[in-house]
Amino acid sequence: MSLPPELREVPTEIRTPRLMLRCPRYVDGARLHEAIQASLPELQPWLTWVQKPLDVEGYEASLRQAASRFLMRQELRYLIFDATQETLLGSTGFHALD
Repeated sequence: MSLPPELREVPTEIRTPRLMLRCPRYVDGARLHEAIQASLPELQPWLTWVQKPLDVEGYEASLRQAASRFLMRQELRYLIFDATQETLLGSTGFHALD
């Protein structure tokens, strides 16, 4: 019997000696905003969504949506932190699940 997607076991956190990947939490919006602002010149030539970056509240809303989609297993977005969790380095994920 196949489980519905939202009941499938997926790690909410993945750790290596250097990095920690964690599903998003809405309280991460300010940290994500800061990380994106710090990398705008490097990101803008490649990513269309960075052409008009969100404000902190926009990233909070985006992360709430991402957390909800993660719980429903519609999308698996992870935030990338250094191993100490002090610095948010980026974001990655699986966005077109089948």
